[in-house]
Amino acid sequence: MLPRLFSFAMRCSYEEGFATSRSLTGLIESHQPLLLVGAGGRGSLRGKHLAAFRKSCYLASITSRTYEFVLDEFAALAHAVHDYGRLGHGYLLNDRVELCVIGHGMPVNFYHAESLPNRYIDLIISSLLLGGVTLAQPDSGGFVPGHHLELTNAILNVSSALETYYDWYGEPSARRELLTPGDSAPLFEVVPWTFPPQP
Repeated sequence: MLPRLFSFAMRCSYEEGFATSRSLTGLIESHQPLLLVGAGGRGSLRGKHLAAFRKSCYLASITSRTYEFVLDEFAALAHAVHDYGRLGHGYLLNDRVELCVIGHGMPVNFYHAESLPNRYIDLIISSLLLGGVTLAQPDSGGFVPGHHLELTNAILNVSSALETYYDWYGEPSARRELLTPGDSAPLFEVVPWTFPPQP
């Protein structure tokens, strides 16, 4: 079913005058977009596509979390990576080409609105899981119907969720992590944004 829908969507797009191709690299090489909007799901734009960019480009995702662009591959191929604060990250591919990933790869349709950065979601999901495990105990973890802030805080304080969160992401600071916890996520200082990149 999905191949048929994809084929139908490409045919309709072509008939409406949009450039279409089975090759993303080919489309980038021929079109050289100023703005590329990713909506394909997981990893639609990868490191293997970056050589096709001959001009600087803004990249915007409308996919949940940071799944649309494979940012660790971008960082591995870039000569430099710059953190532009709320705007996003710039990946300098050579002296002329910089890809600015708007909103750090988060979906721009709700960036800094009702959405939360990935690292906050990790803590929230951990807390929800801890709550579910607590309530699944035969005595419901001591909970009765209603809101019990002191008991909730006591259960959260006994767990290692917050300590693990800080182990992974560190204490809040003016510096940011580029990707996810681990060796592939160096910290970068915030620098002013210029477009196109200055030599």
